[in-house]
Amino acid sequence: MAKAVDLRRQMFLSGMLCCLSEAFFYFSFKQITGFFKFR
Repeated sequence: MAKAVDLRRQMFLSGMLCCLSEAFFYFSFKQITGFFKFR
């Protein structure tokens, strides 16, 4: 039981990390493209 909860928590954390990194890359890419558009 404890192992299942641990696995679920690990999956949840990794999923959140993936979402955060994806959002960060998306926003940074948007900023970079906007920067090059304004130049």
